[in-house]
Amino acid sequence: MDNPESKPGAEDSKGSYFRSINWDMVKKKIFSIKAKQAAIACLIGVMLMGGGIYYFNQKRIGYAVKYNGKVIGYVRDEETAKAALNSATEEIRRKDPDINMENSLEFEKIQIDSDKITNESTLEKEIETDLCSKNTSYAIIVNDTEEAIVACKEDADKVVQGVKKHFAEEETKKGAKVLDIKIKDNIDIQEKVVNSSKRVDVETAVQKLVAGKGTTKKYQVKSGDSIWRIARDNDMKISEISQINPGLDINKLMIGDELNLAVSEPSINVETTVEAYVDEKIPFKTTYKNDSNLVKGKTKIIENGQYGTNRTTKKVTKLNGKEIASSVLSTAVIKSPVNQVMAKGMKVLTGSGQFRWPLNGRVTSSFGSRGREFHKGMDIGAPGGTPIYAADGGKVIQAGWCSGYGKLVIIDHGNGYQTYYGHCSSIQVSTGQSVSRGQRIASVGQTGNAYGNHLHFEVRKNGSVQNPAKYLSR
Repeated sequence: MDNPESKPGAEDSKGSYFRSINWDMVKKKIFSIKAKQAAIACLIGVMLMGGGIYYFNQKRIGYAVKYNGKVIGYVRDEETAKAALNSATEEIRRKDPDINMENSLEFEKIQIDSDKITNESTLEKEIETDLCSKNTSYAIIVNDTEEAIVACKEDADKVVQGVKKHFAEEETKKGAKVLDIKIKDNIDIQEKVVNSSKRVDVETAVQKLVAGKGTTKKYQVKSGDSIWRIARDNDMKISEISQINPGLDINKLMIGDELNLAVSEPSINVETTVEAYVDEKIPFKTTYKNDSNLVKGKTKIIENGQYGTNRTTKKVTKLNGKEIASSVLSTAVIKSPVNQVMAKGMKVLTGSGQFRWPLNGRVTSSFGSRGREFHKGMDIGAPGGTPIYAADGGKVIQAGWCSGYGKLVIIDHGNGYQTYYGHCSSIQVSTGQSVSRGQRIASVGQTGNAYGNHLHFEVRKNGSVQNPAKYLSR
């Protein structure tokens, strides 16, 4: 196939095409295009330059503000944050001047956009919020009086319950059943910003409330008072009364004298209602059984008696632990008494007819004539208080004062014999009592018609006086 470009006349037609183009117009269009491109490039350059200027105007050096390690805002200068801290400090100290303020601002230099800058008011609120959160406590107010400050509301509630628990435990220790506990005062729990060092723990707050507040009262001395009685009745020591009454001689109290006494007033009034019981002893009775082997006048226990128990159950209302009202719910005998059984002596002692010396001493006056009188007995000298013993067994038929004999003991020995013991200083037996040979019955003295301490000792047989020396042997 023939190539068309090799055909005759093809080259001439191509040349004529290029010759027909208007090259001047082409040049003008090219210049116009380049001019537009240059203008666009220039516009872009201007825009880039303007953007850069805007960028550096809007984003420049600032500071991230940290308070206690936490970022709270951004500022251009440190003075703004410091002013906010000062304002917050003044506001917090209006709440409590004792709050511990630490200047813990930190600054970190950064590039920061203007729309991120924090104003002074916002910074102040952030700092104040932080300070408040650290120093917020809860005050326990009793009848408009602040009694304690604790860390949180939960602790305040625990304190109120702890006061009730204290009084409940005091009653259960006594064996009472707690029916109800009421706090009689108005209690308010208020949020408060104070120095955290003023807080106390729950246990301390409870003890403070139940312990009360110390104060003094005036007391006027009345008839029958003594410093000991005043101290006892007011639960004080004598030394404590003396201490709070300087210049007063407590050993020379006069009716009408005025004393200062220390008393405790409750910080909180707690009413407790309990069911309590009081046990009272029921005395036992004593029954007797005659015992022929026991000397008459003597007794001995065969079976011990046992007290019974009567229980009274009461409903008791107390204010701060002191009873203010009560009513009886029931009474019942929970244990019956058991009688005591005693043996009663029926055996009558009779003398053996053999007499012993009633005491060791020197005979100072014998039986028989003595000047114008007849001496019916024997005087035995001994120091006052020396024990006197029964010369033989028998029954006491006289134990007391008898004219010239003074204090006299007479023993009937049941075999026709009687013995007399006169001028005693004291007597250790009673009329009707059975005594055994050698039992102590009295003490030497000089009562009645007597000179010096001695025993006047007589022996009588069927009513007639006998010479004691005939019946006594050493």
